[in-house]
Amino acid sequence: MCGIAGIIRWKQPEQPDTRPDAIGGGLIPDSWLDVLDGAVAFRGPDGRGRFRDFHRAASGAGFDVAFVHRRLSIIDPAGGGQPMCWPPGRGLAAAASPTHHTESRQPLLCTSFNGCIYNHQHLRGRLSACGARFETRSDTETLLHAYREWGSDVTQNLEGMYAFSIWDRATASVTLARDPYGEKPLYLTFIPQRASVAWASTAAALYRLRLHMGVPTPLEPAALAGWIAYGRGLHDTPWKDIFAVRPGEQLTFGHVPFAFNSREIPPPRSELGVDGTPSLAACMTEHQLLDTLGRLIDASVALRMDADVPVVCFLSGGVDSSLVAAAAAKAHPGLTTICVSMPDAEFDESDFARQAAGIIGSTHVTEECHTDAAAVDLCRLIGQIGLPFGDSSLLPTHWAAQAASRHGGVVLTGDGGDELFLGYQRMMAAPWVHRLRGISGLASPLTGVLGHASPRSRLNKLGRLLEAAASDGYAELLRIFPGESATSLMPGIVLAAPSLDPHTPREAQHFEIREHLPNDMLLKVDTATMGVPIEARAPFLSSTIHRAVASLDYKRLIPGGKRKGLLRALAEQTFPRAMIERPKQGFAIPIGRWFREDRGGLGTLLHDTLSSRDAFSENVLGLLIDRRYVRCLLDDHMRTRRDHAQRLHMLLVLAIWTRWCEGASRGQ
Repeated sequence: MCGIAGIIRWKQPEQPDTRPDAIGGGLIPDSWLDVLDGAVAFRGPDGRGRFRDFHRAASGAGFDVAFVHRRLSIIDPAGGGQPMCWPPGRGLAAAASPTHHTESRQPLLCTSFNGCIYNHQHLRGRLSACGARFETRSDTETLLHAYREWGSDVTQNLEGMYAFSIWDRATASVTLARDPYGEKPLYLTFIPQRASVAWASTAAALYRLRLHMGVPTPLEPAALAGWIAYGRGLHDTPWKDIFAVRPGEQLTFGHVPFAFNSREIPPPRSELGVDGTPSLAACMTEHQLLDTLGRLIDASVALRMDADVPVVCFLSGGVDSSLVAAAAAKAHPGLTTICVSMPDAEFDESDFARQAAGIIGSTHVTEECHTDAAAVDLCRLIGQIGLPFGDSSLLPTHWAAQAASRHGGVVLTGDGGDELFLGYQRMMAAPWVHRLRGISGLASPLTGVLGHASPRSRLNKLGRLLEAAASDGYAELLRIFPGESATSLMPGIVLAAPSLDPHTPREAQHFEIREHLPNDMLLKVDTATMGVPIEARAPFLSSTIHRAVASLDYKRLIPGGKRKGLLRALAEQTFPRAMIERPKQGFAIPIGRWFREDRGGLGTLLHDTLSSRDAFSENVLGLLIDRRYVRCLLDDHMRTRRDHAQRLHMLLVLAIWTRWCEGASRGQ
């Protein structure tokens, strides 16, 4: 788990070499690399490195390339330094100082890589048989040799979470790739004013780079409005010229400036190195089905325990984390499991976690959640990510990551279980939203009444379902500002609808995996863990498990129509039914109550920030925020007339982010 960034710059044959910051001229300035390095430094405290190369093609065109890397050492701490180069004559491990520019035409590969290739040991065997000679135990070296052998098809053989860049001098090209589930973030910006393309692990790094270059970076009002309405982006950033590389996307930049080839990364055949994937559909009995699924989960967990630092597990006592922890305890007796005890009893799962730990025999640690720095932590995390990310569970996830980092360098999570095994109530609601679209006119008189109910109540959920039927369908269920509230907050803005509108639970599953999982859940986990930092790995996000689940008939996936029924049945083989069947809590905090109580300074931060005249500057945001509506939300919430917790949290994040943008423009 690391921070990566880089730049490629073109120089046409007819352009003379001029001062470094001129269009199309000279070297990439060190100051550009300093900006990128500083913005990703928090992601990797264990090492740093830079790489430079200059290649002049036969046409006379020049290619100036530079990588920066910040390392969190997990596998082969001594030998896995980055950026890493091939051939061995250049030294596989990167030097602490940049390599010198050269116009050599000898073959050269270099990579800057964030993540983990889980099947790197299996790939080493295949690559060694093809003549590769390894100098380290690092999965980064495996990636380099895999690219040597398979070129642009390299990702078809990788099972892992990753974002990487590879410079190939022989083809004068840079390849960028992001893993199929989007576990690792990667952002990209085109800068024609400087004849450059840059990329980084954070959008903040690219925003700061463009500011440093003096290049305009306007916001895109429609995209920003989507961030406000959903609390996340729809595969985008709020800026016109900074883009998120999509999950499973591979881009190659070559001889023509700003032209690139894009391809979708197909899933590997099997992370286990076996041709084909076990089909759950072939299991005739329930016992065979559960046995096969259990073995797939065990294998995926074992594969993700490869590390030269201690591996621990999050354990809440829920279905997903309990199954992961049970498999990890089998693979590694003496496993440490971590639970954070929340100060509010209705959100505290520590008793269930202790019960689960006793059953699997793990060494269990319950850490108290210290919320005194909540306001400070929120501002810091938003500054690190550089995005108006509105999921309020970012804070407790970050605190859990802090607790885990005191006991290990890698933490296993249960992320992906709900998406793959149909665990969300809204998935079951997809057919109803679709059926009600024809009579959506009935929803309008009811939603205002139902909206006064508690956010967790059945009445509120019914209201949300009717609002979804009356507007954009399934995606509306995910909005922080649904229906008329978005129009009231942002007059004149028309929100773009997502490209998918699920009509069935299976279609909702696809939507959640492709849209919500990478843009919300995984972005949250990456931000929360990298703010510590500690590496998070998600065993359910396995191509083998995904393919096996996809082969299964829908009714067998949710036996009896029960959400996540198959996974619950598997968990009941190890854990008491009462623990498995309890209502889903989710990892959340009562943010609305904390605003009222000023827990951790959040109430003071909320009032001071939203009351500030420059909280939602139209000059900065490019769209109008109705401040009277904001005041109404705040007043209603503080007087307990209605619960606007998530909306107020989103507005607070937006204001924090606006101030961060202004500070960055002043060089702060």
